[in-house]
Amino acid sequence: MSAIIAASLAVGAGVSIWQAVRAREAEKATSEQLTKTREAERAAAAQLAITKEAKTRAEEEEEKNARQAESTASAANELSGKRLRQIEKNFGVLSSIFAGLNVRKIEENYQPLETSLAGRLVKAAQELDGEAIGDRLVVAGA
Repeated sequence: MSAIIAASLAVGAGVSIWQAVRAREAEKATSEQLTKTREAERAAAAQLAITKEAKTRAEEEEEKNARQAESTASAANELSGKRLRQIEKNFGVLSSIFAGLNVRKIEENYQPLETSLAGRLVKAAQELDGEAIGDRLVVAGA
């Protein structure tokens, strides 16, 4: 019977050793998996930081572009208003050439129509300046 007990003890010891080896292998695999998980978490955190930084930069760039667009639109609107006022002024000056023009009255004063119109044109030209029409070189015909 002592042989049976000895064999039983040997089998028990073998099973215990086998379980210990398996436990150590499982512990090692778990440790490796934990290390990989931690590395993945660090990589994910780094990627999140990069993404947040890129988003912040994109938002700043978008805000800058919006301010520039607003400034450009404001300047264009101001220029448009200025040009409208110039056109209105020019229209008034040009229409004044013919306003109140009475050919019969001019002929009664023994003045040629051309002379009267020339005087009105000279007066209109004095009222118009280069800026009122556009670039002074364009006005001058250069």
